[in-house]
Amino acid sequence: MVYYHDLKVMRPFKLSFLTLTLPSKQVHCDNDIKAECLNQFNIELRKKFKITLFMWKAEAQKNGNIHFHYTINKYIYWRDVQQIWNRIINKLGYVDAYRSEWSNLNFNQYVEKRKLSGQKELAQGRRSFDRATSEGWWQPNTVDVHSVKKVQNLEAYLVKYFLKNADDRRSIEGKLWAISEPLAKFKGAVECICGTISDELAIITERYKSFMRYFAWSGMCKVSIKDILAYLPQSKLIQSFQLYVDKICEQYSIVFT
Repeated sequence: MVYYHDLKVMRPFKLSFLTLTLPSKQVHCDNDIKAECLNQFNIELRKKFKITLFMWKAEAQKNGNIHFHYTINKYIYWRDVQQIWNRIINKLGYVDAYRSEWSNLNFNQYVEKRKLSGQKELAQGRRSFDRATSEGWWQPNTVDVHSVKKVQNLEAYLVKYFLKNADDRRSIEGKLWAISEPLAKFKGAVECICGTISDELAIITERYKSFMRYFAWSGMCKVSIKDILAYLPQSKLIQSFQLYVDKICEQYSIVFT
């Protein structure tokens, strides 16, 4: 459970799913932005918020700018993330360029430039314009927070998201994604096959045979823990996996409620 500042309520927390963008036209190569900005962002998250488990993926927006999808296992107030990211990317002048482009506009010019229309868009634009003016146009909206509270199968969602590619966008230079060092060191759970587990595997492979894939020296069954427990409530295989998860949680002080 975490406290959500904007809503002023306590709610269950799964993951922080952020998108980091540039507020003005990209004028540096992708690798320079990753080296000068993203690496520093990773370092500051570790130092300030004690975050050790994270992953990111780089993509190109429709306007050609690079942006980053960022997933972490700890709640951080989005305004704190925005202030950190804006300060870092302004080493390369991106907030200065944004401020130069927008700060001299009046509200009507702002509406025209953003192509706002309709009562709802104009009301939201008014709030954004007033907030940006009060902040001196130093805090552009470069951080978007995505909700995952309605996602039932979060691991499948993440895999799908990190593997997707937009064919109509330009290719990203250099590394497309990365995970933090502790995640990179994780190894899968391993269990020797005894009589009980052998029986369980026979049941699983028969019940979910349409999900089985066989290779030269191995087989793989893509099935959820929930599905296994539906047929094997006291599964020794799942008990073994739970011990594996518990060790990871103890090592990194992760608490599931």
